[in-house]
Amino acid sequence: VVDKVKEEVSLKELFDRFTNEREDEKLWDDKTKYKYGQIYNYLMSCDKNLTLSKIDKKFMITLRNWFLKNNYQNATIVKAFRNFRCFLKWAKQEGYEVNDSAISYRENISIRQKKVIFLKFEELMTFYNYKFSDKKQYLSRARDIFCFMAFTSLRYSDIKRLKVSDISDNHIEIYTEKTDVLLNIPLVSYAKDLVEKYKGKGKNGLAFPVICNTDLNRYIKKAAKEVGLDRTVVQVSYSGNTKNEKVDKLCDITTCHVARKTFVCSSIHLGIPQSVVMKCTGHSDYRAMRPYIEQIVERVIDKGLPKWTCLNVNAPETDNFSGIRMCRMTYGEWTNEWEERKSPCGFTYYWLTGSFSGIDEENEDTDKWALNHGYVAVTPIKLDMTDYDLMNYLD
Repeated sequence: VVDKVKEEVSLKELFDRFTNEREDEKLWDDKTKYKYGQIYNYLMSCDKNLTLSKIDKKFMITLRNWFLKNNYQNATIVKAFRNFRCFLKWAKQEGYEVNDSAISYRENISIRQKKVIFLKFEELMTFYNYKFSDKKQYLSRARDIFCFMAFTSLRYSDIKRLKVSDISDNHIEIYTEKTDVLLNIPLVSYAKDLVEKYKGKGKNGLAFPVICNTDLNRYIKKAAKEVGLDRTVVQVSYSGNTKNEKVDKLCDITTCHVARKTFVCSSIHLGIPQSVVMKCTGHSDYRAMRPYIEQIVERVIDKGLPKWTCLNVNAPETDNFSGIRMCRMTYGEWTNEWEERKSPCGFTYYWLTGSFSGIDEENEDTDKWALNHGYVAVTPIKLDMTDYDLMNYLD
């Protein structure tokens, strides 16, 4: 309970105090502090004479309209309002007079799921295996850092401080900079080769000679362009209800952040269970994984399946999925129980209603085992059920 309302000070002074306190308490990194600096700049651009006492529901509506007028994306607007409300709540807790209508205001702007940008596995391996000339070894190093992140899921903030002591023969164990979660990441052979390649080249016990993020992203783009990663990528965003499309070549938008997304999509595509991928990335729930799975589905739709082949997909009766597994059908049989039914045209037909009894459902490569253990089971099915071996034998 606030006994006395504090005298109003300038908005700039309040924002400085807000950000400095969070920094002193080590609750924020420089990136988060920068984001709140942006919020202040947005406010001043909207109303250069703004004070805390002027911030009410009417101003919040004005701010929303200012964002839309200046073509800010919906995702940016929603994040800005969320961070702004955080500041207002802090100010009220500190004893400053804050209009409750501003805190309770909701901008009513929807966010559509963004398309995940990633390198397909074939593109990743083309990038990894490309030989740069001796004069372009700086591009080779940038490419290697990107590929290591794509093979391990590490963010830039983690790989730049990755130490040799964090790496064993078969895995990396490190606390993430962003979420402070302990990750235990298996090392694939490609990642091991990169560790060996840069042994002794990092300073102060670091595993890699990593440059600043801005330069690294610039070199990654140049390297991707030379390799020929020029697939067309269409990105859709919204400002209010206005749809905006941006067309780029993959090489022009390939950055460190794309490497982490590449890890997730390539892993799922190769059949690695989602639960394993999540342990590597530190994702806490499957909602964060949904965009990546959608990309895999889109790829199947885009590339198609072999002729006369379909995917049989079964989901367990649970809200807490263990992941997705590629698996074979369980051997078993149905009891002969039939139900007589009538078709819409009046024809009589019989529907199999008996129960299924599996004879090898304890085998971990079967769809029945997957379902019993909370996995979505995906089984490729051939429509041609001809037994060609027996046919050739009888012939």
